[in-house]
Amino acid sequence: MIRILFLLVFLGESICAAFADQPVVKYARMTISAATVTTTSSTLVTANSARKYLLIQNNSTTGIVYLCTDNPCTTAGIALASGASYEFSVAPTNPVYAIGSIASNTSVVVEDGE
Repeated sequence: MIRILFLLVFLGESICAAFADQPVVKYARMTISAATVTTTSSTLVTANSARKYLLIQNNSTTGIVYLCTDNPCTTAGIALASGASYEFSVAPTNPVYAIGSIASNTSVVVEDGE
């Protein structure tokens, strides 16, 4: 019993030490909102100079959502197929625009963190 307890304590300390130097990402505010994307280019996410995180999901069962940082957005942007998401490696502080392949996609989710 003592050997098992020692092993668990040793493993726990080793695991904690392995992750001790990893940065902890904290956001003061995280907003999750729904958005509608149509076949007309429009602003999906407004400019925010404090933005540190941005994830966009296309939870639709049909239709593709295209993301752009230029307006008007075209189908040359980042394509999110049905069920796909895109997490920006560096969150843009400028607006993000979107256009869709179907008339009205109401299943787009935006996670925005500061």
